[in-house]
Order: sequence, then structure tokens, then C-alpha cells
Amino acid sequence: MTIRTEVVSLLCGIDMTGGGPATWRHEQDGRPLTDAERDLALSATREEIEAVRDYAVRAQEYHTEKLADFERIEELTRRYAHGLPDGEPMGAIVARMDGADRAEFLQIMERLAPDGTLWTPGGGS
Repeated sequence: MTIRTEVVSLLCGIDMTGGGPATWRHEQDGRPLTDAERDLALSATREEIEAVRDYAVRAQEYHTEKLADFERIEELTRRYAHGLPDGEPMGAIVARMDGADRAEFLQIMERLAPDGTLWTPGGGS
């Protein structure tokens, strides 16, 4: 059987905790489902439910790894931030790091945001 991506996508973004299908909402913005969306969700096959489960497992693994990375960044930067004013940009903290800690920090940042959106070397923030 063909797995309908629109069904999987819809099911991945529904908050079903409020009760039955009449109370289901979009997780992102809290909007109630339209009648068409509810009908589509209720037409899901066993294979589509399995695809949603597989996606949820991968998403959980991704977020677990991301949490571990941010926890490690906190550990790496804690001692270097000591004595700096609150709100100091990451660049000031990284500038104080020794070579091994800096290398690990940069490796983690490259993994988290390869485009530099979280921290740009020399950018200060």
C-alpha cells in the first residue's frame, strides 16, 4: 500500500491529548482541525501510523542528541564565563577557552548550526 505523505505530515503535527477527534488541534498554533483534516487523519492506515511512529522515534533521537550538545556547551562555557558580566556574548567566553575546549565547542556548534546562526567565530554573538 502507498503511504500518503499528507496523512503522515498531518498526524505528526496534531495534538490529540484533549480527547476525541473533535478536540484535536494543530500543535504549532493551536488551531482546530478542519473537517477535511479530521477526515484525513481518521482515514490513516496502519502503515501510515507506523510511519508516524518511526518519525516520532527519529525526532526524539534528534532532540535527545541536541539536548546533550547544549548541556555540553553549558559545561564547557561555565568556568570561562566566571567573572564576565551577565549577558556577555558567546564570543567573549569562547575567546577565554583553551585549545581543547574551544575545539570541542566549535565542533558542537558546527553540528548544531553549520550555517553559523547560533554563533559565528569573530562575530561576538
